[in-house]
Amino acid sequence: MALLNDLTHCLRYGDITIPKDGFFQVFEVKSGRWKNIREKRQSNDLKNIYEYLLTDSTDKLYGLRGEMVRRSIHSDEVYHTKEVNSLINDSISKGVVFDEVEKGLIYFVATRYDKDLLDKGINLSRKKPIIEHLNQMNFRELGGYHPFTVSIRNPEALYNFYDGKLQILIAVDPSIIAAFFDQEGYNMRFLEKDYHNVMAISPKRLSATEPEAIFVGRHFFGRIFYEFLSLKWILDELTYMMKSSSFY
Repeated sequence: MALLNDLTHCLRYGDITIPKDGFFQVFEVKSGRWKNIREKRQSNDLKNIYEYLLTDSTDKLYGLRGEMVRRSIHSDEVYHTKEVNSLINDSISKGVVFDEVEKGLIYFVATRYDKDLLDKGINLSRKKPIIEHLNQMNFRELGGYHPFTVSIRNPEALYNFYDGKLQILIAVDPSIIAAFFDQEGYNMRFLEKDYHNVMAISPKRLSATEPEAIFVGRHFFGRIFYEFLSLKWILDELTYMMKSSSFY
């Protein structure tokens, strides 16, 4: 099996990825001998990603400054793939459908434009929601780990999604996030002007076993939209990170 990296939005280095012996190999494919600085930089990027995945630590990834350390999640991810595919199927016959798939997480799928129904769906949010229009996220560099080609199971609907004939919006109610962390004993603030992070979480009372604060990256938070990941699972995972001494 071989993966053509350009057909995904999550394999960012190299041209072809081949699983091998429990790991993988990535190949940069060129038609001739290496000639320029760009090709040498691509080679170094591949070496950096290998080093990071083998050691779980790097200061050379994605051009970001500072050390990055990889930590395992403590529970299996929870997805709403079934729910979004059900809405997609309903939208084919009904045109516009929406649902609050869990508290504070709203899915909206449409094959035609209807402002009144869009407003009705968005108004399920208690406060002004964080909204992502998935059709505009297709080709951004920042993505999750599952391409839409894996999540959307109806081939014709997938084609219509990429063609713009099937629109998907996801809204997150920020008041649900704030209430969750408040109940857990944490302060939370959104970082609207921070390019890399979406919010900061800090304990109301500092302790020796918890960090002073953690910053939630836009990549991690963005998995709610890219992968139809559960908002509740994200919040539970972040709380575990704060409370667990293994965070360090």
